[in-house]
Amino acid sequence: MIMELKYKKVLVKGLLYGCPMGIVLNECVITDIRRLPLKERANHIEVMKERKIDFLLMSHRKCRTNRDEKRNELKLQRLTQTVYQRLYLMPPMLKIT
Repeated sequence: MIMELKYKKVLVKGLLYGCPMGIVLNECVITDIRRLPLKERANHIEVMKERKIDFLLMSHRKCRTNRDEKRNELKLQRLTQTVYQRLYLMPPMLKIT
């Protein structure tokens, strides 16, 4: 999908105010820009070359995809563990006569 540069800048500017995933990872490529004063952040993006903006957006998408996959793996592990516990570790049901 081809995006206009001004739309890309809007997306990156949104990322400058915080990580949409909640906790910022140490390897986040946007961290250095987030440390700038608020006014400088927006100005920094306005003068940034499109290739750098594309790199920031690509890095964000890759990070988000990896984190989503890890979160889904954890959910599956918890579900599997719960099912196993319910099937094999619970005492047998009492018969009502």
